[in-house]
Amino acid sequence: MKKELYHYDNINAFNRQRYDHILNANNISGDEIAIKDKDTEEEEFFYPLKKNKINYLLPSQYIDELPLKIINDYKSSWRSKAYKMITSIKSIKIIGKKTMSYKQMIDNFIPYAHIVPEEFKVWKIICNVAYMSRINIRAISYPGWLKDSPLVILAMLRGDVTTLNKPTFAKLKYVLAGNNKILGMNEVQNIKSEEKYPLAKYYEDVGDFKPKFVSDSRATGHTREECSIINHSSMTFYNFPKKDTETLFDDVFDPKILSRIFPILLSGGNHDETACLETFGLINSEFTEEDYDEMTAYLKNHVYYEENYKELLKAKAWNNPHSFRNTRWQRNYDTICQGLKLYSDDEREFIRLERVFYSMHRNYMDYIANWKMTEEQRIGTTQIAKKE
Repeated sequence: MKKELYHYDNINAFNRQRYDHILNANNISGDEIAIKDKDTEEEEFFYPLKKNKINYLLPSQYIDELPLKIINDYKSSWRSKAYKMITSIKSIKIIGKKTMSYKQMIDNFIPYAHIVPEEFKVWKIICNVAYMSRINIRAISYPGWLKDSPLVILAMLRGDVTTLNKPTFAKLKYVLAGNNKILGMNEVQNIKSEEKYPLAKYYEDVGDFKPKFVSDSRATGHTREECSIINHSSMTFYNFPKKDTETLFDDVFDPKILSRIFPILLSGGNHDETACLETFGLINSEFTEEDYDEMTAYLKNHVYYEENYKELLKAKAWNNPHSFRNTRWQRNYDTICQGLKLYSDDEREFIRLERVFYSMHRNYMDYIANWKMTEEQRIGTTQIAKKE
């Protein structure tokens, strides 16, 4: 596949063609509601959805047809709020079809030159596993590594992936109400102090692989007090600090949270030079019908592996080389190894990729140990200065 297809302009063009005037699962804005028919007094059941500031009511029998295109609707009101009542729909649910191997799918996805290509390959596999299954990951790197690019593009392709910068509790609840498969969060270490506790509650629940996230305060509007996270992955990103006075994720959250979210370090680059070696200018050519068909074929293949990966793994029952005393970290590690096995042609290749993945984890642990030691020296220096 042409690397230009993954330029944000082209991906956005594909998203507009495929999803404009389409309602997806992440447009769901609340729990199922019951409304009495004015004539019969019988209750009818609906799901509220919201897109582009327009509120919709979707009959409950259509909920499993998402994503769908609205054929007919009419304007109505319920509890003094305007809605478009949907009466007929057309499902555009993607039917999975194998159009390439799993290895080709990963290699063709964002095929950019990178200073650490093996780590970037493993990172793309991790992001794909986050969609197919359920993991909780936090990753540190220098700016421009392409940490969140796979999620931005998956969001455009699949429609149920979201990334947030400096997430507030209100944003978090809204996104979770949309049943997104992956939530990526940037700059969490810079959140306001009043946002720390509810975000920690989210990390506690998702990191424990609970089926639901229950907020402590009552939700309002189109958010919900209780959100399903049964098929939900969390991915948190932050950059190496420029100064030793800055904070990391590990400085902000308690060990109880740290022990739930698997850490990895993405090496390469620095604060002045990016690990990604591509340059991104303006796209001069139009997004063609052939481009659309190529991306659609890729999308069908993505659905195919989401639906069939468990069966395909039965032929690759290789042992995972490492184990952890922390059972939550073990689950994340084992799940990511599934993606490495899907990619690998044989056990030798899997062991090689696992070694890269495990090194990414060990590099984080070594970095944070050094960071804490530096922090202790910094505190000690400050205390000595105060005494003097």
